[in-house]
Amino acid sequence: MIKANTYGLITLLLISLLPASAIGEVRDDDTYSFEFQGESLHEVLKEVARITETDLAFDPQLVEEEVVYERIRDQTVPDLLSQVLKETPLDYVILSSGTIVIVESVEEKPYYGTLAGKVLDERTGEPLPGATIMLADVSGGTTTNQNGNFSINRMMTGTYRIIFSYMGYETVEKEIDITPYEQVEEEVRLTPEPIDFKPILVTDHQPRIPGITGSGPVESQTEWEMPGYRNDAIRSLNLYSGVQYGLPMQDLHVQGGHRSEHKMRLDGVPIYNPYSFGQMFSAFSPLAIGKVQLHKAGYGVEQGSRIAGIVDLTHEAVTEGESGGYLQGDPLNVNLRGDLSVDLNDRPFKLMGAIRANYWNIYRDPTMEQTLMNWDYVDPLLTNSLLNPTKDISAFESIGQESSVNYFDIHLSGSYELDEYNTLRGSFYTGHNYVSTYHAGQSTLEAYENPYLYAQDSYDWNNLMSRLTWDSRLTPRLSLSSMLAYSYSSMDHTYHLSTSEHPLLSTSDSQMMTALSGYMVATESLLQTHTAGNHIEHLILRSDAGYSISPQTNIEAGLDLNLVASTVDFGDYFLSYSWPRFRQHSVISSVYGNVNRHFGSNWKATAGSRFTYTNSHQNIYAEPRISLQYDQSKSRLGYWSARFAGGLYRQFINEYEITTVGPTSQVPSLTVWSHSLDSEIPKAYHASGSWLIHPTDHLTLELDAYYKWQPIAYITSHTNISGGYSQLRNIESVSAAFAETTRMETYGAGLRVHQNLWDSRISLMGGYDYSISRREMESQFNRWVPTPWNEPHRLQARSLIRLPGNLSAVVKWQSIYGRTWGFRQAYYDYLLPQSEVATYGEFSFNRP
Repeated sequence: MIKANTYGLITLLLISLLPASAIGEVRDDDTYSFEFQGESLHEVLKEVARITETDLAFDPQLVEEEVVYERIRDQTVPDLLSQVLKETPLDYVILSSGTIVIVESVEEKPYYGTLAGKVLDERTGEPLPGATIMLADVSGGTTTNQNGNFSINRMMTGTYRIIFSYMGYETVEKEIDITPYEQVEEEVRLTPEPIDFKPILVTDHQPRIPGITGSGPVESQTEWEMPGYRNDAIRSLNLYSGVQYGLPMQDLHVQGGHRSEHKMRLDGVPIYNPYSFGQMFSAFSPLAIGKVQLHKAGYGVEQGSRIAGIVDLTHEAVTEGESGGYLQGDPLNVNLRGDLSVDLNDRPFKLMGAIRANYWNIYRDPTMEQTLMNWDYVDPLLTNSLLNPTKDISAFESIGQESSVNYFDIHLSGSYELDEYNTLRGSFYTGHNYVSTYHAGQSTLEAYENPYLYAQDSYDWNNLMSRLTWDSRLTPRLSLSSMLAYSYSSMDHTYHLSTSEHPLLSTSDSQMMTALSGYMVATESLLQTHTAGNHIEHLILRSDAGYSISPQTNIEAGLDLNLVASTVDFGDYFLSYSWPRFRQHSVISSVYGNVNRHFGSNWKATAGSRFTYTNSHQNIYAEPRISLQYDQSKSRLGYWSARFAGGLYRQFINEYEITTVGPTSQVPSLTVWSHSLDSEIPKAYHASGSWLIHPTDHLTLELDAYYKWQPIAYITSHTNISGGYSQLRNIESVSAAFAETTRMETYGAGLRVHQNLWDSRISLMGGYDYSISRREMESQFNRWVPTPWNEPHRLQARSLIRLPGNLSAVVKWQSIYGRTWGFRQAYYDYLLPQSEVATYGEFSFNRP
């Protein structure tokens, strides 16, 4: 229908009486550029008239309430006016005098509107980042940003069926009317699906098509791991293909990478050295963590720089309108959590606090105590070779052991909604882990002058994190999130080894620890005493923005400023050589841009790049990345979704693993963090693919494969470490002391099958992983060798049986084949250079 007011009809009548040539004569070849970000059309037209010196005539009532978002580059006056007016019901005409008149359009144009809003958890009112918003015909859609906001711009007017979905939540479907030139605001609350055990685990491959979302990538809950009091999500990560975790004294490995290559973050803040004691406890209270998201490979530029995977932990939110407390005890520790939810100035304020502490001095968990005893022994092969004692350590037999374990962590997380569009969020975490063992031995040979041997080995880890975030939706199209955060981590290790003429044990072994502590300081019979320490501080200022261009396209951009300081002090740790103390400071600045585009009803593509500058190298490093996803809702296989992703990944804060040379092997290795390398920045190329198949409501199959090539990688240089005082005294940096440049290659594939039976009362899971991880170790073995953590073949099967009365039973089985490193890694690192101990029986340390 043609719309025209009286003013427009009169204008068109005058124009129709003018010669056609008169209109063409007023065109100008001069070009102009403008940038309009949400300015009123009235002001835009005035600005155009002033800059271009054009006579513009318009009725102020005609242009009221119109807003312009346009970037115009090198356009003539007619072309720029067409661009300014293209999303309005207006047009322009040029009179013979050269005056341009703004009128209502005499042609029927498509009319557009904008849909914007937020997706929240129905129970807690907290935003759901990464929730999917899709048009029911799958012609377009988007996802929520970090603060749960979304926007779909340039939607043609009409009624749409919109589907809102998120992993672990019930899908919501709504009919929404889009009216011409209006901005429709929607707040959508999703209800969590019934989950018996938290936290939930998700990956970055999330199907877009309604119906498949909510299945597959959620490895369900930690009830697979251990129902009841030990529901720790980190332990359950080995349910995923390509992830190794859970063996005693073994840390986390993601798709063949070193245990330190992946990044662990809490509420987006990196946590360094989050020590986990085997399968018994991790560094985070299970009552405080609500979700764990795993990025294995091919993750986007917004996730940062890391050559391996990323593990994101998020504090659990408080249920809206509910306050209370929760106390939980188990054989290892006691957990306390408190929730507060109140209204301040009619806006919700929520606060969660959780404390966990152990009570080793009151009750000792038998599993942990036995593990400590098994690992608390003086290694005769290393001790005799490295410390060169006057006596054969193997001649001493154990006559007493004592251990001390102390850990606690405190979590605080809160939010305050300033208004409908602005929210403040904050969190705090501090954790402490301390393990100390004492060992006493007595010589079996009467000829020894000091027949008693005493050893003490202690480790101390501390972590602290604080964060403040401001989330805002500036316009229906533009949202912004800014974060200021601080992270601190420290590691300290001390060990002593001594002999004595007199026994120090009293009638009670529990008194041995006190006696040994005093003796270690005063004795003159020390064979060895070593200390080591590493401290790292990280200050982060980050800002992320998202902007919706159309239902098919949105863009993301961000700025990331990092100030990093660290101290490395290994004292006389290595063979009594004097070791320098290193202090480093670095500034690492990054920007990134990302474009998400939907093609048709099935395809989604994401492309972007990070650009990082470091003051230590005074260079800019690019990290281009891309992902492509295809979703199919109707096929012979049922629902399925496939994703391919890859790109270039770098790492600007690195960790070196130093195998311990202490008298006992309670902790096999220590970590040293460095962020100012003298050589090239490590980098890796990722290529990964995953395929999720959902043939029926009760059957899910997951397949994935990956390949990672690291042309620049670093390993600990034991050639430098064992080079003697003359070599170490001239070292000026951590990288020169520990780093050896090498290459690394990892690839593999995995399969997971999930089957639910009898209304999900029985859940079955089976999996197979094939993984090859190898690196070049010319200085140590003169060839490429498999990495010590490589597990070529891993099979696992689990069954979860839900019994009446809220009881459940879990049966687990796992088997690993093809491992090559048979000894403690310190043997290969420190005994290999000494030809007299390079073999042990029929085995050689030259060939892992």
